[in-house]
Amino acid sequence: MADHKGLSEFTGDETSNLFLGQGGFDILDYNSGAEHSPPAGTTYWVALKTVDTTSDIKARSYNTSDDLTLDGDYSSGGAVSFTQGDIVYGCFDRVTLTSSDIVIAYRGK
Repeated sequence: MADHKGLSEFTGDETSNLFLGQGGFDILDYNSGAEHSPPAGTTYWVALKTVDTTSDIKARSYNTSDDLTLDGDYSSGGAVSFTQGDIVYGCFDRVTLTSSDIVIAYRGK
């Protein structure tokens, strides 16, 4: 059996996947409330992954306070629809879900 060369043997995509989620994650569930913010000690989430077959998500950017639709007004901006397994990357400090959606939010800093 050949020796494994550790981290240097992984591809770039595999290495990225190793680090995603190392800060932890939160399960955002519509049944526990429509609007979510990162827990104490976490400033923002770095990625959102949908678990439902179709999820309508509004997410506010920590950097600019714009939403995913880039209209600059989170409170009235529209939700973006994602299918199961879709991931969106960014730094989000508020996420609003609609009707029974479930999202995995990966903690950033």
